[in-house]
Amino acid sequence: MTADDTIAAKIEGLSKAIGASAVELSPDVNRLLDELEQSTGHPGIVAGLYGLLDDNFLFDGPLFRFVHVAERADTPTYVAELLSVAPSLIRSAPKWASIILIRVLNHQPTRDELVRQLTRAAPHQKASMRQLMDAINAESPDFLARTTPVIVAAEV
Repeated sequence: MTADDTIAAKIEGLSKAIGASAVELSPDVNRLLDELEQSTGHPGIVAGLYGLLDDNFLFDGPLFRFVHVAERADTPTYVAELLSVAPSLIRSAPKWASIILIRVLNHQPTRDELVRQLTRAAPHQKASMRQLMDAINAESPDFLARTTPVIVAAEV
């Protein structure tokens, strides 16, 4: 079994073990997240974890562990995988997409990497980022200075 197969199996295990009404994550979920955390840097972890986020989860707190594990990836890998999953994340979990992108906007090195990669991204990824930046600006114009470079990169 390759490392990619192992990562995929762990993500699949998470998808089966997580419960939408949990106040806290089960020991099985925490164990799988611990294992994934030790594997940061392998492709698929960020996209896999973000693909499991759900706006209908009763409590947001436990899902932040998914975000924290994903954020341990090196910045270029993190941004590349975020761009790959963003179009589907915006459709399936728009609240989480906004939370994640606000975190990116608030971290200068990650925001700079997003702008760099977004200039070469696929049109559907650019459109997704533009949509999300517009939604963040509509919610809080205070983010305009941070969203503008992303919007410009999405238009290139």
